Amino acid sequence: MAPRWWLAPIAAAAIGACQNPGGVRQTARASDEWTRTLPLDAHGELRILNTSGSVDIEGATTDAVEVHAERIAHATSDQAARDLLTHIGIHDTSEAGRLTVETERIGGVLIGVSFAVNYHVKVPAAALIRTRTADGTTTITGTTGRVIVSGVNGAVVGRAIAGGIEARTTNGKIDVELLKVGDEVVDLRTMNGAIGLTIPVQANATLAATSVNGTVDVTGLAFEKFGDDVRRRVRGRINQGGTPIDLNAVNGDIRVRARE
Repeated sequence: MAPRWWLAPIAAAAIGACQNPGGVRQTARASDEWTRTLPLDAHGELRILNTSGSVDIEGATTDAVEVHAERIAHATSDQAARDLLTHIGIHDTSEAGRLTVETERIGGVLIGVSFAVNYHVKVPAAALIRTRTADGTTTITGTTGRVIVSGVNGAVVGRAIAGGIEARTTNGKIDVELLKVGDEVVDLRTMNGAIGLTIPVQANATLAATSVNGTVDVTGLAFEKFGDDVRRRVRGRINQGGTPIDLNAVNGDIRVRARE
């Protein structure tokens, strides 16, 4: 845990230097990069646990995880930003086929300063991937294993996904393109944002989609509805039916499309 003594001078400098009715202006910036190459079995589990910032993960043909993390500190002065940067910790742990890379939380109250860590990661494509972040977009590309994403105040984007995916975000859209629909569930949920899902035209799946304050639309797919035709709630069979696809939005439209 970072020591508490360093918070007071940064806070005092921030308040004294540049405060206005809208709050403290963080005009200074400092950054550096944390890099590691860490072994992981092809079917192991990678966990990226972030406190604030983006997460960008790319599936690759590799037997290791390559992590490039940009640490960014914002403050009211260059010195305060540099001081904060030294306290943005990242650590990695590996046990029983699981690799965890985690941004450490900074204790105390931060006044006039803020920070983020933006992760760019290459991982064995078949690995199980779990991510968590806030205030940043999560992007997953080219994976074949299961993906589980959790976010707050950020979008979730999936491209060329060939495994199951579960995504939760509070404020942000979800936009996922599947190369195929396999045996693992597809479960996408957002509080405030639209959901877009693109799947192969020949995919066999059973769709359940609900938007509390929006509409649900299925286009370009052989789709047989179950029950009543309700714009905000759709249940039905895509082609022969099969893998569950569950889509839920509170404030946002849901669109399911055929992949060209």
